[in-house]
Amino acid sequence: MTIFATMYPRHFQTDFTAGLAPAEAEFLQQAGQNTVLDNLRLLNIRK
Repeated sequence: MTIFATMYPRHFQTDFTAGLAPAEAEFLQQAGQNTVLDNLRLLNIRK
């Protein structure tokens, strides 16, 4: 849910797994959120 990580600069937890195993979905969600939150300037979200 990287859109929520972008809107609210913090990690967002959800139960949505898109049919993946829960551990795999959690890993991908964390990776996406970390990518966004660690690169706000690069993504031109924050100056």
